[in-house]
Amino acid sequence: MGPCASIVLPSSLSSNQLATINDALDRIGDTPTYASQMLDLWINDTGPIGGSYAGEGRPFCVTPHTLNQSGKETDLSADELSQVQAEFDFTPQFIIDVSANCNGDEDHRILAEVCHYFASSFAGVVNFNGAILPREPALYNQAWPKIEPSFSLMVADLPPKIVSVPYITISGRAWVTHFCTPDFLKAWLSHPAFRMIK
Repeated sequence: MGPCASIVLPSSLSSNQLATINDALDRIGDTPTYASQMLDLWINDTGPIGGSYAGEGRPFCVTPHTLNQSGKETDLSADELSQVQAEFDFTPQFIIDVSANCNGDEDHRILAEVCHYFASSFAGVVNFNGAILPREPALYNQAWPKIEPSFSLMVADLPPKIVSVPYITISGRAWVTHFCTPDFLKAWLSHPAFRMIK
């Protein structure tokens, strides 16, 4: 499996808006096939949505769905929900999950370009589903407070905004999940440390 991310939207999508997702995916790869709500496809050219990838087909899954905040498996934690409300001034209602089935450099780029397109199209923000990191391997096993100064330096010149939502992992490590605007993600694509989260 490869990297994944989610686009968090302020409202549910109409049938016409859902059709635009299918149309966009049809333009950048083969015709999506359906497995329940999941759309499976091979992406070979992100040019039609403003991206830069053109090459062999890469396998992806795209799943648009209403935000699930009930039961054990919720889309956003209570802290994530409140932070999105406070920092981006909307209450999440809908999610578009995007995941790569491989982990090459091109898969990270395609993922970011698809997320940027949908977040821009539907006035959403991007949930990295984890923390983007400086390329400093010595920090990778540290808790987030040790990493945060290098992270802040890394993103200092990028456009707003990126938001860190703290949490404690199962192992007791202080960590964060990042949410960002489409403008930040577009600039992150050109950053030397660019990577999505696997």
